[in-house]
Amino acid sequence: MDPRVKEVMESAMQGSQQQVQSIEPLIDSKMGAILDACYSRNSSNSERFAECIMEKNKRVDEIMKSMEYKLLFFSKNANACLTQNRKSVSECSAEAKNGIMEMIDSTKRNIEKL
Repeated sequence: MDPRVKEVMESAMQGSQQQVQSIEPLIDSKMGAILDACYSRNSSNSERFAECIMEKNKRVDEIMKSMEYKLLFFSKNANACLTQNRKSVSECSAEAKNGIMEMIDSTKRNIEKL
């Protein structure tokens, strides 16, 4: 892998850091709402309440794992940008940032759908 990939990804992540940081509070807020909803539907059954929470928590974990794999994709894509397309670090950083921003927006939409 091209050693400049690290520079590309650091630049892209730094440019989208505020958006990345907005995901955790969104998850916390959504999980609080889910907790309330699961309790209101299952207030007399602890087993169903726990299943409800576990199901939603599993979905959050899947969404976040998908985000990790997408970041891996963007690092591979940055390598291709630098080596195959022979673009500059700044051009590849801009492409990576755009992809990461789209991924973050998609991740946030998926969390909102829970």
